[in-house]
Amino acid sequence: MLMRADLMPLLDTFEHGSRELLKMLEHGQLDIALLGSLKSLDQPRLKTAEFAHYPFKVIVSKNHPLASKAAITFRELKDEQFIIPSSEFFHEQAFKQMCHGAHFRPHILFRTPDIHVIKAMVAENLGISFLTSLAISPTDQVTTLNITDNDQPHFRLSLARRETELLSTNEEKLWQLLVKQEK
Repeated sequence: MLMRADLMPLLDTFEHGSRELLKMLEHGQLDIALLGSLKSLDQPRLKTAEFAHYPFKVIVSKNHPLASKAAITFRELKDEQFIIPSSEFFHEQAFKQMCHGAHFRPHILFRTPDIHVIKAMVAENLGISFLTSLAISPTDQVTTLNITDNDQPHFRLSLARRETELLSTNEEKLWQLLVKQEK
């Protein structure tokens, strides 16, 4: 979408977890940020617009015993080894919520901020993971499982900026393009 609107070459972009991006935004290091959260963002001094939300999924290797299932309860994962995003992502909070609801303490094999590394390790059957559907593509060499538990968290994607920030023409174009998606 941003490429089609010819905005990408005009923007300086940074990739970090949402917590880090929020700090950068609050300290004036960024003008606009795409932030993930589990709840609607209500931050003082920020103007926000939620424009998408995504369910969490479990990914397993195509050779994993669970790969033949389309859906599972989170409790079925209590004996699995997990490869998960590091704490700078909201995945950790959602993961803890799901483990708590399923009444087990997970065995975490590895944490990394690199989602591609997680998917590669899962594809090699080194463990399983818990990611948003946004992070999973059809070309990934993993099997995606729906989670059937009630009261699941959802990953919300919001655009945020400081209320006092005057946006450049290109930044305003970006804001309008993404906010329009929410309707």
